Amino acid sequence: MRDAITMALKLFVFVFLLAICIAMLDLRLFQPMRTPPCDPSKLESGYICLSQIVKTYPNKVIWIDARNQDAYERHTVMKGEVYPIRPGADNYDELIAEAMQALMEADSKGYCIVVFCGRDCDASVLVANELKKSDYGIKAPIYILHGGWDELKKEPSLVQ
Repeated sequence: MRDAITMALKLFVFVFLLAICIAMLDLRLFQPMRTPPCDPSKLESGYICLSQIVKTYPNKVIWIDARNQDAYERHTVMKGEVYPIRPGADNYDELIAEAMQALMEADSKGYCIVVFCGRDCDASVLVANELKKSDYGIKAPIYILHGGWDELKKEPSLVQ
């Protein structure tokens, strides 16, 4: 009888410790990847939710990828027009020049321009602010995607 109680107690402690380990693993690894649903009413000016883009501009988006070169090369298979423009890149002006024709025509085609980068990245803000300068004369709306690449890769209609 005593052996059965000892064995049950050991099993309980083992399961309890295992549950704690799984909870810690979830908090450290998986919780940061979960993003709460985007609420447009709580976003800063200039930001947009992916759900708004899909509803308002279906297949009418010019994407500006502001992630670093490695992230772009590893994880960019998107549908539609995508232009890599990275602040601080040696060829920054060339990258903007390559995208400029499409950006200038975006408004007349009913397109919007959406800039994104990775998690906790300020590059999208820098690029969006640069493109909004009156020097360029871009008339299409320019947004920053809330959640960046992490949100985009959740949408199978946009990422292959």
